[in-house]
Amino acid sequence: MDKYNATLNTSPIVGLDGREIRYLNKTSTGTGAGTVTESWAHFDNLPVEADTAQGTVHLFPYNGSFYLSVGKSVWKKEPRPMTDANRVDAKNNWPKLFIEGWKKVGDKCLPAADLVTVAAHAAGTTADAVPTFSLFVAGTDGKLKVFKGNDLVDNVSFSDVTVTPKNKASDVKWKHLCYYAGKLFGVDTNSFSWNITVDTKDPTKVSIKDKTKQASTDGLSSNEQGLVALRNNKLWRQRVSKAGDDEEMATKEDTAWTHVVDCPGITYLGVASPGSLLDLRSLIQQLRDQYMKTQVDVMPLVTTIRRSSKQHLALTKLMEADAKAYEEAKEAEDEDKIAKIQKRAVERGVKGALKIAATINKASVNASNAIVNMGVALRGISEELTALQKAMETQLKALKETLQSQKDALKTVRDVQFWSLIVILVCESTVWSLSLSRNLTNLLTSY
Repeated sequence: MDKYNATLNTSPIVGLDGREIRYLNKTSTGTGAGTVTESWAHFDNLPVEADTAQGTVHLFPYNGSFYLSVGKSVWKKEPRPMTDANRVDAKNNWPKLFIEGWKKVGDKCLPAADLVTVAAHAAGTTADAVPTFSLFVAGTDGKLKVFKGNDLVDNVSFSDVTVTPKNKASDVKWKHLCYYAGKLFGVDTNSFSWNITVDTKDPTKVSIKDKTKQASTDGLSSNEQGLVALRNNKLWRQRVSKAGDDEEMATKEDTAWTHVVDCPGITYLGVASPGSLLDLRSLIQQLRDQYMKTQVDVMPLVTTIRRSSKQHLALTKLMEADAKAYEEAKEAEDEDKIAKIQKRAVERGVKGALKIAATINKASVNASNAIVNMGVALRGISEELTALQKAMETQLKALKETLQSQKDALKTVRDVQFWSLIVILVCESTVWSLSLSRNLTNLLTSY
């Protein structure tokens, strides 16, 4: 856990500053709160042949590699193999997780040169399925198009996307998109954000909900820590969106954003993912933080229910006394007393019960936000773990083939230290991570 520090190893947010790509670097000065600082550092420069006058620039991860698009042209950085010794240098220099230089993909990979947003989506991230990637884009008209496939090359076909419900989608023009917790998160041209669910079998079908008013947003992305937004040359982070009714959230601006760092010169946001999803520390830290937050938010509900139960018991005793008095007045045919008892019963009984119910309901709504957020976080972790499992299985297979091909040579090696190195390589980079991801996936599924 200390070797692979979660706080430092999350996929960094990247931004474009002129022709320089920068990433949000994290450094640790010790242990405990307030010891991790974030600042912009050099990632790489745009390829020499990339002409920003030919169209907009986008930075996005896709099928394990880091992609750069300028207009319709696309380049990518491929991750270093798990067996590459240079990966060790990435502990203090994140770009070392990638092979140096850019690999040209093609000049006609995207449907338009002036796309306003580009975002990748991964589906089929279950224990029995290989992730299938889709690339969502929006042009100047704000309409969504999607390419489905793991190989982004020249002249791929982008299809129109159908958005439901139609009464909500009719006026939505997309400005920013990013992938987060198994779904897409989007901001439209009217500064409303939406949670976008993509059909697992057909990415040309999506549904939107949770319309929420946002401050003016210049850039949007996300990583394992949460959503990030570029606003007025400042970077803001939100770990999990609030749960709420569309009508309520659409009229009240979302303020659950925390300032991270200033961004002078940054004009576009993305995320650099080398195909490594979650390490042990980040998983434990995220689960711990979300669990503790849920407990803190749910406890007021428990306290309210306990207090309301006592009030309800007292109210029940008073209503029982009113019932006896009513029967006595009825037998005595005392109409005035009957009327007073009926009025008192309504005031004290019905209205009192409604007041108690309203109190409990308010507390329940507040607690439900935390529970919903916990569920969102768990689903996102579960999907990331299953994807990690498949990636580790692929790496194990490749490693097995390599060892098999070198079987004769390995038989001549008797150095104990060499064999120890082989064991460490296999256990730390593949088998340990695979076993952990399987066990935690089963745990999250049962939860």
